[in-house]
Amino acid sequence: MGVTPALPGIRNTTSGKNLITIRLYQRTDKLRADGTAPIYYVLAKGRDRKYIATKRYLKPKHFDNATGLVLRGADNSIKLNAYFKRQMTAIDDIIINLINDHVEPTFAMIESRYLNNNDDDFIAFAESELKNMRGLISARTYEGYEDRINALKRYKSSIPINSINYDFLSTYKYDLVTVKKRRANGYYQDFAMIKKFYRIAVIKGMAKGNPFANFKLKKEDTLREWLTKEDLLLLHKLLADQVTNDQGELIKVTDAVKNTLRHFLFCCYTGIRLGDKKAFSAENIEDGRVKLRTNKTGKHIYVPLNEQAKGLL
Repeated sequence: MGVTPALPGIRNTTSGKNLITIRLYQRTDKLRADGTAPIYYVLAKGRDRKYIATKRYLKPKHFDNATGLVLRGADNSIKLNAYFKRQMTAIDDIIINLINDHVEPTFAMIESRYLNNNDDDFIAFAESELKNMRGLISARTYEGYEDRINALKRYKSSIPINSINYDFLSTYKYDLVTVKKRRANGYYQDFAMIKKFYRIAVIKGMAKGNPFANFKLKKEDTLREWLTKEDLLLLHKLLADQVTNDQGELIKVTDAVKNTLRHFLFCCYTGIRLGDKKAFSAENIEDGRVKLRTNKTGKHIYVPLNEQAKGLL
């Protein structure tokens, strides 16, 4: 599709299949007491319009809406025309950069980048975006993101989006390792959260670039340890108040610990993940089997209940 020839005072920018025009326009209907009226950058796509204030005011006789130029007679007319030209070029660049990033520009994105609103609080942004995901992601995933956002909030109560860069990521990693004593596999998810919501901010035009480009994270190889039959038997005895210490004294645990232990053993005998166990109820028992739809994979599973699992119910 061809690009419409530029009209005086108007810049044309192609956005995918749509044409965005940018022009200067004076709102003479907003005349101020001193006789001046505001100048706006006007973004247009089809019949849609977006007015962005230039925060410059002129008397109507000193501005020509047809050409978008400040006329002679106004103070600093040459400098003002040069200023407006630079700003419109900056808006052009914003639109082109969005297109090059394979993002369809919207008025909100363009305005946000132009006004440099990326100093908005990243934590508040992440919390808002997470709320929009409720019901679209598993409860366990939601809680995981929520926990890591809260951990970031404890580190700093407010973090401007435009302050998230390599230095910030390195400093936060140092805090997690040296102060919080976190291992690599633990803090890996903290940065995965930041990366996810920063990417959303980029898509929405509130941020640009990739602060993770040179910030590399690696997971540690872990050795999984398994409970033996003897371990399970010992836990059952502990649940039944049948374990003694080295002095032969009976070891008793609180009811709260027993309740946790009962849930843990039930997971051992059925293979149910913690996230699924939290949502577990009597409705998930059918014909002597566990029947549920897993949070992680969304698949339906059916697990026969052995005698030990039945006893824990």
